[in-house]
Amino acid sequence: MSNIFGFIASVNRKIFFLIFLFCCVIILKFPVINIPYHWDAMVRIWETSGLVENNFNPLGLSRVTTFHYLFGLIWIIFGKSLLVGHIFNIFIAVIGLYFIFLLSEYAFNRRVAYISVIFTLFCPLYFAQTGILNFSILLTTLNMAVLYYAFKDRVKPYLFFGLLLVFTKETGFLAIVAILVYQLARGDLSWPERLKKSLIYSVPLIFLILFFSVFRLHYQSHIYYKWFASSVDVILGKVTVLFKELFMADFRWILTLAILFFLIRAREIRKNKIYYLFVLAGLAHFCMFSLFTFHLFRYQLPLLAIFFIISAKALSYICRKSKLVLSVVVCSIVFLSLLNFDKHRVVMARAGSGAILEDNMEYLDVVKTHRQAVRFIEENYPDSTVLTIWPMTMELQFPYLGYTNKAIKAIDVYNYVNVDLREADIVYYSPQSDNPMLLRRKMDELGAVEIKRFDKNGKSAVVLRVTR
Repeated sequence: MSNIFGFIASVNRKIFFLIFLFCCVIILKFPVINIPYHWDAMVRIWETSGLVENNFNPLGLSRVTTFHYLFGLIWIIFGKSLLVGHIFNIFIAVIGLYFIFLLSEYAFNRRVAYISVIFTLFCPLYFAQTGILNFSILLTTLNMAVLYYAFKDRVKPYLFFGLLLVFTKETGFLAIVAILVYQLARGDLSWPERLKKSLIYSVPLIFLILFFSVFRLHYQSHIYYKWFASSVDVILGKVTVLFKELFMADFRWILTLAILFFLIRAREIRKNKIYYLFVLAGLAHFCMFSLFTFHLFRYQLPLLAIFFIISAKALSYICRKSKLVLSVVVCSIVFLSLLNFDKHRVVMARAGSGAILEDNMEYLDVVKTHRQAVRFIEENYPDSTVLTIWPMTMELQFPYLGYTNKAIKAIDVYNYVNVDLREADIVYYSPQSDNPMLLRRKMDELGAVEIKRFDKNGKSAVVLRVTR
């Protein structure tokens, strides 16, 4: 009887923690819970809309993943609104934090689990991504779930989350490969048992390969072999960039030093199998993305979560004699992270891509200036034809993205071969766009004159009138 009551108490405690975590994140994200979607998130929403309109039939659509099906179902149940979209993403993020807690607690202890959650939540990248509907948050959540159930040898939930993972994004296979290597290298099992387990744990990978074979190869734009680096110099350059982003940026060099000290001094590393699983998963991500010519830091979010778990364990070991010292150290690191929440990088902002500003809350400057520009066009030139470039074309054309209340006719400058650009009455320009230089050349040819400009912390959006 006491065991039953103990189990109920444990379940209630975990449910309470999950609810508490959700409420905390909702409160922290409340200021941005109804803002328009940003950059690649607009494409994800547009793809989901196409899937829903196609009655959830993936045939004929360029990209359909776990994300699209989950979000499409949410739309059907709760409606197509910004609030629904952001709460959905926050909920996935909270589940991710919860699996980080479960994995850390099972591998180490509850203290390490709490610290891991705190470090992850207040990481500028993770906090920013909880307000952007990319694949990153869902990928991180599923990675943590897969690692947790693999380490606990719970096959059924592992297979469930593993299949969701590989069908969210192809790079999800990295965690599966790491788990397979881990299973094959286990010294506590005989070789027949290892091979049997490896076969079972490879099921998500087998399904992914079959999927590529019968369906995905028809969409060459999503086959990543074109993105691989072709020289050693490029690979070394990517390794350097990844190392700085993961282990040095946002004061993470402090945690890196703590991990190095822990690795040198701690004797428990060889005894605890979870370290091998973490290292394999981390190496799989790091090595794979070192080979990619195209890279955004958000792709490394699953690896960053692993880094925070190990760093939490390292700090817990270093400060094991004093809870007060550990609390002060953790609070200090969180404070340093908060300093980078809204760091404005004007030089990077002028580089063109708004995606590079998603590492912290700086992306909100782009959203706000773009929304102001679109609202200005909607209020003053609702029947005009607007020449612009992606992502501003989507901002104008699709009201459900949150920028306009009514669709506005837009011409993408990329279509200048098939479209007469002189049909445009208005030009909508921003340096934070896909190819601002191309748009600038075309608007100079049309003699565009500035009507209204919106600026915020080095980001800008400009509305111009065509004179030719």
